[in-house]
Amino acid sequence: MAEHPETVLAAEDCVKPAVDEFYTWLVGTYLPTRYPRMFQLLSSDGEKSAFLHSLVTDEIFPLSPEENPLDTLRVMGGLIEDDLLFLMPSDDGDGFTLRGFVTCFPNGFNTSKKLGLKLRDIHKPVPQYKEKLEKSMDRFSQRLGVGRFIKRANVS
Repeated sequence: MAEHPETVLAAEDCVKPAVDEFYTWLVGTYLPTRYPRMFQLLSSDGEKSAFLHSLVTDEIFPLSPEENPLDTLRVMGGLIEDDLLFLMPSDDGDGFTLRGFVTCFPNGFNTSKKLGLKLRDIHKPVPQYKEKLEKSMDRFSQRLGVGRFIKRANVS
């Protein structure tokens, strides 16, 4: 992230609500619950919990996201090793478009060249994506409810 921010980080303004929702869940619920020996919530000035404390690095992270979604993605990229890609419904109502990401470990492509592309256009190089996967991927994404996250693993 420090050496190649233009390649591994990007965010359009429209992605802020999605990035903020994920960040709030990540630092306020997931990390301190899943890894209690590595992260703990700290209170400040009588507030119930105002910060996430990394017991590994001794860093403190606010529970509220940054004003700029790019800065929020940068914080998340430093907290977890997973690549995060945020797809939003396309403006024309036809499919989903990549609107933000932090990808420090992309597999064989430059994610910055995919920003603003629809899911189907991102996957054009994938053999038989259009014929065998496009419709099911669009249906799956359409049915994904608010507050739900998906995890995907590439198999090579």
